[in-house]
Amino acid sequence: VDIVRASGSPTITGNLVSWYDKKDARHHAVGLAGTGVIEFIGSSRSRWSFRNLTSDAAGAAAIARGLSMMTSPDGTVSIIGLTASGNVLRYWQSGDQDATGRPSWNFENISTEDLAPNGQATPAFVGGLTAYATRWNGLNIAGIDSTGNVWSVWWAPGRSAWSVSNLTQTLGGVPVRGGLTVYLTSWDGINIAGLDDDGHMQVTWWVPSFGGTWRQD
Repeated sequence: VDIVRASGSPTITGNLVSWYDKKDARHHAVGLAGTGVIEFIGSSRSRWSFRNLTSDAAGAAAIARGLSMMTSPDGTVSIIGLTASGNVLRYWQSGDQDATGRPSWNFENISTEDLAPNGQATPAFVGGLTAYATRWNGLNIAGIDSTGNVWSVWWAPGRSAWSVSNLTQTLGGVPVRGGLTVYLTSWDGINIAGLDDDGHMQVTWWVPSFGGTWRQD
């Protein structure tokens, strides 16, 4: 099914992110349009509707690039992306529902609300972002800058604000140029993989026994 045609939504540019939401037993997808962040909701293969999250979420700004998503262990979906100027944005489900039973959304500009007030600069991300949530409900956004540094913008339960860490610079690691992806293990390991200048895979990784230290292989 062509969900843009079926829903009558604005034209979407770039890729979609998608998920099945047990909270409302519906299929969902999110894409970017000139008018804002568009969510598609499907009740069957032929019945799709859409809404503009940028219009619906209070104080929201539009995502211009770097669209990604993550689902936390409690089932909360977060949509992540960048403004045209490079600010990191997050839309996330509020836990409430609208009159039709669809999950409602909140919004935050992580760069202006958390990083800048705490003296932390937003990385100058190039390419896409990869968002992931850990088993202990840690929320993480990974990306690279133009020199190949792997950055993590992260939040963990008990913290009052998001933080940012340059993982490659901390390690003295090999620059990563593209192909960034994340996989998690059953023993709570975090693995951020990407390709270096020679096309070799470099994995920046962490396990709980490392404490605040990361490794690269």
